[in-house]
Amino acid sequence: MDNDWSLVAFTLEHQPSELDTSEMTLLREEVRDRAVRQELLNMLSIPLFKNVGTGGTRGTRVGEMRADNVYWKEFQESQVLRMDLTKVGTHMSYRTKALHSMLLRVYQHRERMHEVLVHVNKDHGTCPPTVQHELEIETTNLNGELSELVDGNHLMERDDVFACIDAQVDYARQEMQEMQRVQGLLDAITTGMAVGSPSQYTTSTITVHLLRVLLEEKEEKEEKEEDRKEEKKEKEKEKEKEKEGEEEEEEDRKKDMEEQKEEQEKKEYSKEYYKGGSRRCSYLFSLCPLLLELRTCILKKEWQQVVDVALRLRSTMNNHRHKNVCVPPETLKKEVREARRAAAVYAALEALDDALVNGGAMMTPDGFLDTSTLVVGALENGMARGTTLEADDNTDVRVDRLMAAASLVYRLRQLLRQSKEEEKEKEQRQGKVVVDVLWVYVVGCCGL
Repeated sequence: MDNDWSLVAFTLEHQPSELDTSEMTLLREEVRDRAVRQELLNMLSIPLFKNVGTGGTRGTRVGEMRADNVYWKEFQESQVLRMDLTKVGTHMSYRTKALHSMLLRVYQHRERMHEVLVHVNKDHGTCPPTVQHELEIETTNLNGELSELVDGNHLMERDDVFACIDAQVDYARQEMQEMQRVQGLLDAITTGMAVGSPSQYTTSTITVHLLRVLLEEKEEKEEKEEDRKEEKKEKEKEKEKEKEGEEEEEEDRKKDMEEQKEEQEKKEYSKEYYKGGSRRCSYLFSLCPLLLELRTCILKKEWQQVVDVALRLRSTMNNHRHKNVCVPPETLKKEVREARRAAAVYAALEALDDALVNGGAMMTPDGFLDTSTLVVGALENGMARGTTLEADDNTDVRVDRLMAAASLVYRLRQLLRQSKEEEKEKEQRQGKVVVDVLWVYVVGCCGL
């Protein structure tokens, strides 16, 4: 009557065998059933990850949990997990059988989760589609069986066991969404890159639509957030008008509630599709604007801008803050390296070509050579770029040819400039002589 089954178990254990009756047998089965049920509930209350809070969600970061943190191997040591309740003579209640079935489902789900996290930890946030699909199936089955337990009154939604299993289902769904986010970002980053050495640099393979889609989605979310803020401001103004005349204490209470609600909405909004995932997602997403700018500049043939953006992108990739978060794809490293080398070559070619075409002496209509248009600085700049390429072991046949031509033209312009300066000095000397003669003539005529 006091629901003290431990006392019942103790009494039955010390009951003389000659007093054993069918009622005692039923009581023993009930005691055993309750003991098994309690052990099942204890097992189902174990969080998904080790060293985290109640429910298995505190202290977890989606996309950053380790496979060896999953609490599932310890289940194999449990005797209750290996029990076969279908054997003849095994008398268990429907609730106990339902909980045992749930424990098996939880174990299988955690086994799939462990397998997925092994791939995620090893492959930098991605997982083979087949393994991910298996986790998706197990998550659906686990959630369905949890609903059946609640519908059959074997479990209450306010129970810790329900909270623990529900948290496991929720985390699995978030982890699958995280893998989709990472895969989408990697597809955008590793697809549509320019390839080849500077002499064979192919830009026709460049695509930017995936990157633009990602950034447009972010802009749309930011616009929605701005609209939400404006709506909140208007509501706050209306509420302030309504609050006039109310007691100050009531106003403070409502204000606190609004602030808490706004903070919660901010947290919910912070889970936006791409940037709101793990630190890995945030890192990969931070590369997208720079990569889009790089590819756009390559298509526009703005080579000096390509060099600058490539350096910024490389600096972002090598940022030590992200060293333990994510490793940049090797294809991206190669794209940035080849873009920088090709841009340096094409910038040198453009500088040398422009310096050779412009800045030379001009032939006047009367057949004389006009050296006032001579420009040497552009040639010096172009040749400096070519020398830098040689120092970086980034040689190119086209640059070598223009460098040879630039060297000859540079010497020629130097000679023309030198002769121009000598002629100018000669004219200045002749002018001075004429002035001196005129001065002597004037002095003589004046009798001074």
